[in-house]
Amino acid sequence: MFITKNNRLGFIHIPKTGGTSIEVAMRNLGPESKHTWKAVSVFSAHSSYNDWIQKTQQLKYYGRVPPLKWFTLVRHPMARMQSYYYYQIKYDKMRVSGEIPLKTWPKEHFEKRIEIYERMGINHVAQWSEEFVAEMTAIAPDNRYWWKHVNHRGIQKPQNLWIADCPNIKIFKLENIDQCWQWLHKQGALVEATHVKSSGSKPHWSKDFTQETQSKIFDYYKQDFEQFGYKP
Repeated sequence: MFITKNNRLGFIHIPKTGGTSIEVAMRNLGPESKHTWKAVSVFSAHSSYNDWIQKTQQLKYYGRVPPLKWFTLVRHPMARMQSYYYYQIKYDKMRVSGEIPLKTWPKEHFEKRIEIYERMGINHVAQWSEEFVAEMTAIAPDNRYWWKHVNHRGIQKPQNLWIADCPNIKIFKLENIDQCWQWLHKQGALVEATHVKSSGSKPHWSKDFTQETQSKIFDYYKQDFEQFGYKP
């Protein structure tokens, strides 16, 4: 989540929807725009609107008023789940190799997670099957933080929950991200369109997911499909 320095815009970054491209573009603004449109991070990278409300109420001294407008990116739920799977493996391998720093967990946890994800495959992960959860839990069964990580879907939670109760929000689809760039220009933020953090080439999600998996993804993200106008 970020709010621009001039308080005109606030961005709610829903994980695996292309939001990093927005953040990078805002950080790379030219000197003529950066003074007023600089993106100022708020709390954590992935904070929901209700996180914002709760934390600003708790931290009375925070002193940050809501932006004039909020905006966000959403993505087809099937493609988002597929992206999560490949992203997790790619970035776990980067942490194990030392290409990027370890984060939260020891190296052995990442190594075991890579092995489980690759061995069990995308359909077990996407379904969050009992077998998958059991194997993941066994990596560190006595660590309550790891148990919580495995048994709560975290960044995979439905997109609508990230923006629930948010007033005056503009929603763009990753599939039509050019509309977002154009809108930002109209607001006065002269960003340069960019795309970062690709998890590499992959087949269309319909080739990766079985019909059973697609059905379970639809059930879990039913409100996202309906609210954002996506078809299964």
